[in-house]
Amino acid sequence: MIMRRIMPVVLAVCLAWPALSLGTPAEGQKSPSFRAETLDGKVTEVGTAGNGNALLLVFWATWCPHCLNDIPELNAIHAKYAPKGLDLVGINVGVNDSIPRVQSVIQKFKIAYPIVFDQGSKITRLYEITGAPTFVLVDREGVVRLSLPGGPAAKVLSKLEQIFK
Repeated sequence: MIMRRIMPVVLAVCLAWPALSLGTPAEGQKSPSFRAETLDGKVTEVGTAGNGNALLLVFWATWCPHCLNDIPELNAIHAKYAPKGLDLVGINVGVNDSIPRVQSVIQKFKIAYPIVFDQGSKITRLYEITGAPTFVLVDREGVVRLSLPGGPAAKVLSKLEQIFK
């Protein structure tokens, strides 16, 4: 009986989550800095010395159906724009998730870009992310050019075209 009352509320919160994502970095502001290790053991640094590349951060979770639906598009974005100077980094928000589940999704979807497991959600909090998926596009100068809660990944393409003219 209680489950019948709770399930509609849980479903409504899950569906509304992307629309409630209001805390992401403002466009035109400098991107916050962080350093993290990817699941393949490489270190990624954002906002420090910089490598002159643009950056697309994708905050996601294995339990988020919209996040999983975006993976093929993100693989395509990575294939097209990495040679032009785009670093795409997936950041699993670390909430109700585990490294084995993330690794399983990486294998299942053949994710080609690096993934960070945000243990303790430190990076997620740094960027004030409140929903998944959320996309943060940073230009070559470290300025946030797009902060897009809820996706879909295809909406990132027009901004990428502007950055990589």
